[in-house]
Amino acid sequence: MSLHPDDPRLTAYLLGELSADEAAAVAQALAADPALRGALEELAEIQRELTESLVPGPLSLHPAQRAAILRAARPKARQPWRMPLAAAAAVVLAALVFSRSSDHGSRSRTAPPPAATVAATEAPAPTPAASPDVVIESPATALTQSAGSPTLALPVHVGQASLGKIRDAIRTEHCLPPHDAVRLEEILNRFALTPNGLTAVARHPASHWHPDDRSTGTTSHAASLATESLVCPWKPSASLVLITLRGNPFSDCEITAAFRANPANTRGCRLLGFAPDAGQPPTALPTRLAAKASTSLVLEVEPATASGELGTLEWTVNGEPAAPVVITRRGDAEPSDDARFAALICTFSQWLAGDAPGMINADLLAALARESATTTLPAERADFLQLIDQALGL
Repeated sequence: MSLHPDDPRLTAYLLGELSADEAAAVAQALAADPALRGALEELAEIQRELTESLVPGPLSLHPAQRAAILRAARPKARQPWRMPLAAAAAVVLAALVFSRSSDHGSRSRTAPPPAATVAATEAPAPTPAASPDVVIESPATALTQSAGSPTLALPVHVGQASLGKIRDAIRTEHCLPPHDAVRLEEILNRFALTPNGLTAVARHPASHWHPDDRSTGTTSHAASLATESLVCPWKPSASLVLITLRGNPFSDCEITAAFRANPANTRGCRLLGFAPDAGQPPTALPTRLAAKASTSLVLEVEPATASGELGTLEWTVNGEPAAPVVITRRGDAEPSDDARFAALICTFSQWLAGDAPGMINADLLAALARESATTTLPAERADFLQLIDQALGL
């Protein structure tokens, strides 16, 4: 097997995602090439750094938050939301694991080295050129058409002010906020979200840095892009794709990102949120991601087929192309808690803004909030559930 240090199969080898024959071939290549072994050590070091930076600290619930969760969990006499929620739960989607736990031990595939938490995708297959039209909706981003594949450009930085305005309206003024105060993307980015699916890592050009010598204060890790797919709560025929772009700990970076739809398997998609201010033209997409910063986005994708590749996330870091991530419609695993919470945020935001009134109502929102309520919920998420409960009571 011929490998180079940037080959995605090295990360797949760390994750134990290769077959026995493929793993043996990679092991043989590693034994013969010191440069490959160095690249493998570097990937393992990046995994350890990301794991340490993403471990949450101890959190507890305030009494009022715990009471709100228990109140929301009480059954009601009539629950018309059960049917749509059951339909959604029956079609859950997931991606490969960006793991923070020890469940790799249950894998059936070969995993020679310790499991890593960073996955890089294989290069996607060429997108068919001849296909039906794909409808892409985005009020604030540029669209291009290339080789028959519609492309949706994605922002890499957003604000976070909207949630504070919504809290003031609900808790101080005791009314729902005006529609133009609701910015879905800003609410989403008030919470730390780590998708539990396919992840790609972009690296700086090769330098003298080595995992055993951190005295220079530099790292080859430039940025990462993590994804996870799940069923759309208000439209079970569609998928939500949670995307998180995360910078490195030391320096800002310039990132461009885009979703290239696969027209053979996708009827349409839209980027949730990012509506331009009334009367203002759309502004240029932000491309700078600050050191230690992250940005989360959600796409709603309407598949044309029951399974298959929905499209590809293509991105560059500091002008260099990074490994693309293929988004696939799957239904063989449960979504992570972070993906479920992101779906709840999107549902609540659209309910407040009056979007999709025929599909999003108070019953669906209450059901999703009950589904997210646990006694181990972080304090800021418990407070968000209490905010939903208070909004539903107005």
